[in-house]
Amino acid sequence: VISPRLSETMDLIIADKPVAKLRITKTLRPIITHSSIYLIFGLFLGGTLFALMRILPLRAMAKTEKSLRKSEERYRMLVDNQTDMMVKLDPEGKILFASPSFCEKFGAEMQLLIGQNINIFVNSEDLATKQHALQVLLKPPYRCYYEHRTKTEAGLRWIGWSEKLLFDAE
Repeated sequence: VISPRLSETMDLIIADKPVAKLRITKTLRPIITHSSIYLIFGLFLGGTLFALMRILPLRAMAKTEKSLRKSEERYRMLVDNQTDMMVKLDPEGKILFASPSFCEKFGAEMQLLIGQNINIFVNSEDLATKQHALQVLLKPPYRCYYEHRTKTEAGLRWIGWSEKLLFDAE
């Protein structure tokens, strides 16, 4: 690229006396040169790549979240419509979750059951059976089955309980 030039001659003055002549040349460069074009293209390409690197993971995350929501909906549908009672307990035996069928059997809403100890439903004469089952549950394969009289909304009923111990990783 050939750039136009402007030249100008001026006197160099020291102590009010001309000492020499100076020639000043200015080069006018075009606003966009080849290197500028490469720079602009690189910025565009880099910006595009940056945008793609930001957008693609967001799309993948949105797809994963949608899949998770669908999975949760299917799980919720299964739990809400099954007749088997499900209850999740903490290590002290307090209720963390109760299925709708459990709530119906004991005539209480889930919000009222959360935090209650499961033993309030066990007939006092059968607490030893429940405690023995707990000891079995704490040993591999971390499963047990037992039956005891349970205080339900309809009165005392014999109910068989199948329990499985779940660890944090499960």
